[in-house]
Amino acid sequence: MEVSVFGRLKASISCVATILLFGIPCSLSFGSLSSHKLIGDRNIFDSADFLVSNIMLPLGGVFLCVLTGWIWILIKITKIVS
Repeated sequence: MEVSVFGRLKASISCVATILLFGIPCSLSFGSLSSHKLIGDRNIFDSADFLVSNIMLPLGGVFLCVLTGWIWILIKITKIVS
């Protein structure tokens, strides 16, 4: 069993709070919050979709390539050499 900073209860509560914090405005953006615009002429849901699809997804791919190509290979090489 791993020991971490957060207990199981605290981690579960923080996950639920994060999901509610981002999920409720996205679901309300089809109804009562549909007139609120965040990025350009996009409502909350479309802004979140734009951020995730066009910014976070490509950055995640770049960071994964850097992690695999440089850091993971260096760790593997040091294990082989030593």
